Amino acid sequence: MIDAKQLLVDLTRQLKGLEADLRQRIAEQPDLDSSLRNEWQAALDAKRCAETFETWADQVITQAGVHWLLSCVFLRFIEDNQLVDRPWLAGTPESGRLALARDRHEAYFRAHPLESDRDYLLAAFREAGTLPGLRTFFDETHNPVFRLGISGDAAMALRQFWQQADTDTGLLLRDFTDPGWNTRFLGDLYQDLSEAT
Repeated sequence: MIDAKQLLVDLTRQLKGLEADLRQRIAEQPDLDSSLRNEWQAALDAKRCAETFETWADQVITQAGVHWLLSCVFLRFIEDNQLVDRPWLAGTPESGRLALARDRHEAYFRAHPLESDRDYLLAAFREAGTLPGLRTFFDETHNPVFRLGISGDAAMALRQFWQQADTDTGLLLRDFTDPGWNTRFLGDLYQDLSEAT
């Protein structure tokens, strides 16, 4: 069952780490920095923004971080509610779906040994985007995860975050099982994670 308040607390903490990771990647990749500066300049010239580059970039970074988190939340929701046969990130251990997710991850890296968990997550998002109702959300033109990629290490930590279990019970800390498939919490999360989004 979804604990929306605790999820918001957990994801807010995760967002801070993703924002720091994205800033570091931009600083280390001159092409990415240049691309963002060109985009900002075009928005400035077209009078679509009046912020400094730094302020504008902070908003873009936050939006990308939020979308990395929400994209995973979408996957987790459809996984735990068994709307897909094979989970990508996790699944309730008692259903055996957590083991299926881990097997899928291992199989991906046997086929793509030089890639990172960022590539794995992007592949999962692309596949989820082929499902009815998810095409718009996972559209590569509009979802910032395809524009601003987190590092492989940050993606590995994010994937592991979704698999964290209670040490006493062995149950996942974040269970999205909901017999009524109520997705209201998704809109609230999007709104509450960051004003910039």
